[in-house]
Amino acid sequence: MPTTEKPGRRDRKRADTRARIEEAALTLVLRDGLGETTVDAISDLADISTRTFFNYFESKDNAVLGVHPAEVIDELIADYIHEHPGSDLIPGIVGLMLTVMGSPQSSRARMKADRLEVVKRHPEILGGQMAQFTARASKLTQTIETMLTGTPFEKTSDTTAHAELLFVLCGGAVRIALREWATSLDDSVVGADSRVTDIERRAISLVHELREGLS
Repeated sequence: MPTTEKPGRRDRKRADTRARIEEAALTLVLRDGLGETTVDAISDLADISTRTFFNYFESKDNAVLGVHPAEVIDELIADYIHEHPGSDLIPGIVGLMLTVMGSPQSSRARMKADRLEVVKRHPEILGGQMAQFTARASKLTQTIETMLTGTPFEKTSDTTAHAELLFVLCGGAVRIALREWATSLDDSVVGADSRVTDIERRAISLVHELREGLS
C-alpha cells in the first residue's frame, strides 16, 4: 500500500523548488541582464520543466522578485501582526508593506543581496512588486484597520477611510524610497539587511515629513 507524503514534507519540497527557481532567475539576470534572461533558461538552471516554472510564477519578473501567491501573502500578513504586536503605527505599516514585498526565502543573505542588486540595475522591475499592493489592497487595508485599534483613529467613525488613506500614503512612501535607492549613485558595498533598513527608514521619514508639513 503506497504511503501518503506528509503535508509538511510537501510544503518543504515546494519551498525548496520555489527558492531554486528564484536563485536561478537572479543568477541569470545578474549575469546576462533582464532582457536576455528567459523562462526556458531559468527552468534549465533550476533543473525543472517550464510547466513546473509556471506552477510557481506567472513570469520571469515575478521569479526574480519572488512575488508571492495570494495564500503566502495572507500568511505573511498574519505572521507579521503576530510578531509585531503594538508596533508604532507608521513604522508598523511600512514594515508590513516591505514584508509583503519580500520573499519567503529572502532571509537568505545572498538571495536578498542579489535581489537588491537586480533592482539597482533594473529599477523598472519595481512595477511588479508594487502591483502586489494593488492586488492585495483590500487585505492590507483591513490589516491596517486592525492596527488602528488603540490609536486615536479608533474613536472616529471613519476608521476604514483612514486605513485606506494610510495604505495609499505609506505605499507611496515605500515606492519613492525604493525608487530613490534604486536610482541613487551610491554603489558602496553594504549588507542587504542594512540597505533594507535604509529603505524602511526613508519611507517612514517621508511620511513623518509630510505629516509635519501639513500640521
